Amino acid sequence: MTKTALGLAMLVACTPKIQKLVVVPAETTTPVAETSKPSPLPAEEMKQVANLPPAIAIAVGREIACAVTQDGGVRCWSLEGKDLPLAQTRPAIREVKSISAFGTSVCAAQGTGKIACWGEGAPWSSVDGSVTWIGGASDAIKIAVGHRHGCALLRSGEVACWGESGLGCLGSLNQPATYTELIRVPRIRDAVDVAVSNFGACAVRQNGHVICWGSGDITPWAPSGPIAPPQPSETILRPTELRFATDVASVNLEWDACIVHRNGHVSCWSLTDRATMHDEGLVNIVDAQGIGDAASISGDLLLRKNGTLVQIDDDDKLYTARTLMSPTDVIQVAQDRRLYACALKRGGNVVCWHR
Repeated sequence: MTKTALGLAMLVACTPKIQKLVVVPAETTTPVAETSKPSPLPAEEMKQVANLPPAIAIAVGREIACAVTQDGGVRCWSLEGKDLPLAQTRPAIREVKSISAFGTSVCAAQGTGKIACWGEGAPWSSVDGSVTWIGGASDAIKIAVGHRHGCALLRSGEVACWGESGLGCLGSLNQPATYTELIRVPRIRDAVDVAVSNFGACAVRQNGHVICWGSGDITPWAPSGPIAPPQPSETILRPTELRFATDVASVNLEWDACIVHRNGHVSCWSLTDRATMHDEGLVNIVDAQGIGDAASISGDLLLRKNGTLVQIDDDDKLYTARTLMSPTDVIQVAQDRRLYACALKRGGNVVCWHR
């Protein structure tokens, strides 16, 4: 078998079929299929965070959420319990430009480009939960953290990651774990966005293409990258462009994988259905033609440019979408894998709810 044939055979073995994405037409608010009416969130389930100055960014973990305030400070609060407690200041963290959370761990990029992390459960967490500074970080402008690794978008357009190196999460197959040191990801010099999943990561390039690396069982990778282990769940890939992802503005890997195109359309594919891993067929993303005004997406919550939210469901292996009547006037939404969600509203108020 030739190298080309072998590469295509490996691609087929490691590429899941893409599930159809059905959405609400842009010109109407009537949901599809079983959901005949917009679905409001009960007012009693939504809680506004008290003692919080106007915020400019938010991050949500499994039990904790944090906000960057207008003065560049960070305030965090617990998401457990009937009522949200007062937001507490993190005095050592100042001039923050980007913040990300996973589980009970939080990381923030300061205006100086340095990265500070705190909390529990991550490989870089300190024993007492105090702040850990990530070495080699002096020009980070955006960060994203996952289960065992994090990645930063640098001012130079490069991407650098830290944490555990298993499954190629740091962008190199032979890279040892660097729990508190940044490692540059090869082949990326023009990134404009970065996102991480539990076992991999993706970056959006200036030309609108997407390049990904890490575990091959969570992303429908493009050819020429898989190392050939016997099981797809053990497939590890070097940084590789996704040939189907073009004209992309941002990428999100918190739920299934979704990309927001520059024209406001959205495309998603499953990260979880391993039963399709050996099905034949090349990647064929179905564009969400009905949503033409997407601003961003966090997990299954899509923020439209008019400040409303759309929830994407995948019941019975079929994507459907339903408009949420509340909250409205939203400028950012964040969640932790469907457990809790928070919305940042115009004016800087933050509301949270249990999923």
